[in-house]
Amino acid sequence: MVVSGALVARGTNVSNMRSIPKQRILRVNCPGYGVDSYFDLKEAKELKKYTAIIVNPSSIVHLYKKDLDLARRVEEAIAQGQTSLSVADDEILRSIEQEVETRIIQLSDFLTQGGVLVYFLSRPFTIYGPTLSLDNYCWLESLAPDQPNEPNVRQMSAVSQGRLVELSEAGLQSEFGPYLLQQGVEWSTIIREEKLTDGYTALATAGPKKCIAGNYL
Repeated sequence: MVVSGALVARGTNVSNMRSIPKQRILRVNCPGYGVDSYFDLKEAKELKKYTAIIVNPSSIVHLYKKDLDLARRVEEAIAQGQTSLSVADDEILRSIEQEVETRIIQLSDFLTQGGVLVYFLSRPFTIYGPTLSLDNYCWLESLAPDQPNEPNVRQMSAVSQGRLVELSEAGLQSEFGPYLLQQGVEWSTIIREEKLTDGYTALATAGPKKCIAGNYL
């Protein structure tokens, strides 16, 4: 089994994950149980109508169904080890930015009502237009895994991968502990613990201070 590192944000009144109906789980750019969709306002329902949201943020265009050809170009760039891509104009980015602002408000409501957000630690990737750029964590705003020193410059590893998974005390006590302890689990992308956004606790590391999974509560 191969997975990315993952971070979890949750509200204070979380339901038993095993009892969540399929239609109450929103999956964005990731396989698995639940309803597969995008964050576009015409695609997914208002976020507070879900109990759990699971996201693989390969790039911002993988989360918003605006340009499938651009998404394929991003995938080619990622496969070549690139961490950014330039586009000729800002039209698509501005369209996404407008919807991101709405979804950020909805995400706050979703978490306030006790929803669970699980997102994988994809490698940082930024799409640059002439006057606007969006990275793959902008949709999280203050819940992003790290706080960059400047816009779109993540304090995350863009290339690291590995198999070493060491659970912290919090990880051992977490309901995600058994998942992280599975044999064959691999991770990609780490964050130094000191660079984690305030509020996150490391659940698993790949060596001293190298966070690969965390929890925000």
